[in-house]
Amino acid sequence: MPTRLIDIGHDQAASHDNYWHSRVASCRHPAIRDAGAIQDFVILSRRLGVRYVWIDALCIIQDDGDDWAREASLMFSVYRNADLTIVAAAGESCHSGFIDRQAKGQYAVIPFHSRKSREISGSYILHSLQERRSWDADNPGHMHGTSWATRAWTFQEDILSTRVAYFNADTSFFRCQRVRRAENNVMTHKPLVRWHQKLAPPSSRAQTEEEREKLRNDLYERWTQLLFEYSQRKLTKAEDKFPALSGLAQSFAQALDDEYVAGLWRRDLLNGMMWYIASDYNDPGVWRAPSWSWAALDGFVGASPHMRPSIPRARVEHVHIKHKGKDTKGMLTEAWMVIRGHLRPVSLRPAANRPSMTTAYADIFDRDADTVLAFGTADHISPSGLTMYGTRKEADTEQFETLAKVWALLLCLIPTFDFAEDDVTIIQSKPIYPSGILVTPTGEDDAGSGMPVYRRVGWFNTDEKNDLQLWEKSDETTVKLV
Repeated sequence: MPTRLIDIGHDQAASHDNYWHSRVASCRHPAIRDAGAIQDFVILSRRLGVRYVWIDALCIIQDDGDDWAREASLMFSVYRNADLTIVAAAGESCHSGFIDRQAKGQYAVIPFHSRKSREISGSYILHSLQERRSWDADNPGHMHGTSWATRAWTFQEDILSTRVAYFNADTSFFRCQRVRRAENNVMTHKPLVRWHQKLAPPSSRAQTEEEREKLRNDLYERWTQLLFEYSQRKLTKAEDKFPALSGLAQSFAQALDDEYVAGLWRRDLLNGMMWYIASDYNDPGVWRAPSWSWAALDGFVGASPHMRPSIPRARVEHVHIKHKGKDTKGMLTEAWMVIRGHLRPVSLRPAANRPSMTTAYADIFDRDADTVLAFGTADHISPSGLTMYGTRKEADTEQFETLAKVWALLLCLIPTFDFAEDDVTIIQSKPIYPSGILVTPTGEDDAGSGMPVYRRVGWFNTDEKNDLQLWEKSDETTVKLV
């Protein structure tokens, strides 16, 4: 049960729109009085026979940091256990209503009277609407073109909710765990992902440890895929990167039975650290995550698809995480790890033989032998191409050569994949390709242990069967990664 709910009443008079418009308009709370979306939400809830509702703007004390942090950590249970989540995506803010639509172009008004009750009457507005054949609620960006679909805080409510009614400026959609329908009752985009089933603990869905491991790897892949979308969402406050994802992280933590570590997972850390910035790099201006976490930077996060199962070639010996407040999925104040593996001195140069779509790739050279070992990217250099804001941005690959004292830290051997002749079936190789991250020393040793301290600056991979002994010819080294 949420900490607070709003009782919107139950008397029969409240079923009339005019009653609720006057009741809401006379309310002393400015968040209700001036918010068309909340007014419409109340009207729709009453029509559905719902008495108690939860509205984040009202049920969380916005100027109380402790209350905000506590309630934000409970959003997971709010969305997951709600009978229905209503998404008001018709306007730019809560001041825009979603029930009364503005017809576009030519339209006709058709009077309507119910055959079941004389009290029910109104009108239909008929106007042209482009048919949407590809609406896909499995993709959290499915309400593309709406302000709602660009906000980070709306990401988890979409996935965690059992049932959702979406309202945009033109029409509405409904989805539950079994079906998706447009307003005209057309069923759209099958099959669907049943997230509540997906996020059930593996022990309840598998009998053997091999089956459970396969389900866990599938969830790790799902998490990586969701980050692709989430990393493109916008935040008003940069420090909300983890809080806005806290509810979804709690749900995955229960399903995986794993520890959440700065946006990654403890048993999957080596794989999880092999992300890269695919486009739109930006410095958030605040510290909110360690360098080895995707949340340290702003930008479209990518990762090698189908990298699991992999073979570990490094060992995480200790992870230190300190949270701000009681939410173990929320803001951080400290984070570092101790990792043991093979470090190899390398240098970066603009890639000589990469497709144009990967213009930010660098060739990774052995610093001693001056031979190409792998390809990779630097975290602060985005590829050339259109950004998500519609502007053209060229990759500044000359910055590669300014990265001094770079080491390649081997993490895993991963597989590659290709598609079969049907272009659907995925054929995966054995995990034989070295992959890892690029690091650079911070210039300081750990005060307590004397270990060298490094930070992440990039990622590398190979698509050739390199001799593993070539990568592991150096002795293993234990370092602190911040």
